[in-house]
Amino acid sequence: MIEIRKAKEGEILSCYKVIEDAKRVFKENGSTQWQDKDGYPNLETLRSDFNKDELYLVKDKDIIGVFVFSKTLEKCYENIVNGQWITSSNNYGVLHRIAILKKFRGKGYAKLIMDYIEKLALSFNLDSIKVDTMENNIEMRRTLIKSNYQECGIIYLLRKDVLDPKRIAYEKVVRRK
Repeated sequence: MIEIRKAKEGEILSCYKVIEDAKRVFKENGSTQWQDKDGYPNLETLRSDFNKDELYLVKDKDIIGVFVFSKTLEKCYENIVNGQWITSSNNYGVLHRIAILKKFRGKGYAKLIMDYIEKLALSFNLDSIKVDTMENNIEMRRTLIKSNYQECGIIYLLRKDVLDPKRIAYEKVVRRK
């Protein structure tokens, strides 16, 4: 049975193995996403996500997917170019670091995650969910569009060691006022 839930402390390393798998896939596909000089996202990143109570996993016997859902406002989202956010509310959640093991891709797990995130946002009484991804991450962009996220413009990451800070920004309204 498929389970989506917050990660437990003893599962952080297994969650990181999913991230490592995604890093390999990005590299094989010629993407600079998650190929940064600082090793981001690394094990310390996931430990920090866990300590903030924001690290989630997808388990089907073993851990096959991970993601972070945060209610912390994203500083780089303050400056969006070539467009605008759908909402002007600061009551949003942010999806970060979503990854599914390569051998489990295309089997519907991304949809399960996206549906779960929407329910999570509603349970937190958030107005919307925001997320960003690289322009060449076609798989993620397709997932977002299928999940009714709207492309809003371009944001630039603020981390100094990122190889390519440009990201396509998306938003989905989950609660109408």
